[in-house]
Amino acid sequence: MEQILLVVHVLTGGISIFAGFSALIANKGAFIHRYAGRVFNISILITGVSIIALGVNGKDLGDMLGGLSLIYFTATAYRAIQLQTRSLGAIDFVLFLCVLWVCLANVYLSFHVHEWSLEYPALQYIVVAFIHLIAAVGDAFLLLKQRVSRQQRLLRHSWRMCLVLFMASGSFFLGQMKLFPQQLTEQGFWFFFIPPLLTLVYMGYWLVRLSLALIRKEPEKRQRGQANTE
Repeated sequence: MEQILLVVHVLTGGISIFAGFSALIANKGAFIHRYAGRVFNISILITGVSIIALGVNGKDLGDMLGGLSLIYFTATAYRAIQLQTRSLGAIDFVLFLCVLWVCLANVYLSFHVHEWSLEYPALQYIVVAFIHLIAAVGDAFLLLKQRVSRQQRLLRHSWRMCLVLFMASGSFFLGQMKLFPQQLTEQGFWFFFIPPLLTLVYMGYWLVRLSLALIRKEPEKRQRGQANTE
């Protein structure tokens, strides 16, 4: 069973990276972007389930949290683009509870790094917890407001999808460097940092662009509101 899960994990992980970068470079809203995005979503969800199963089989809480994070960010990013046609439901509240649990679990792990001889330093678990806390705040805002603008939906979709692609590409190119020929890893070591860094640069670009668009929209909304009241 473990071998089957590993094969599924590798295959779906590879497909998700290819589909993710295809969606990244395609024109937004175009057929390639939408189709590649769907393939990315499905493959990442399967990858996340396989990671959780491997974590349960190996009694590795870190793997279980990593798989759950992939599923959470992929699901909420996909839900973000559906908000125009669908209202919030129980699934959104469940996802909110999920990210809170992952956040608290990472904080808990940071206090037991040395005691349990964990793979990563305490600071890394704190950083991961902080990222999930930001996501949880966004979820709480969404649940309370119930309605968000198009820019807010795109902002929510973009940074979460980019984060998932960063996690997938970083895990493959940096976490599995031992699978590549030694000559390539020694002479072209810098090459393995390019795909993950590209996703961060792309995320930053859209965060700035959509945030500026959102800031410009606010005065217009206030002016329209004042005009309506008058």
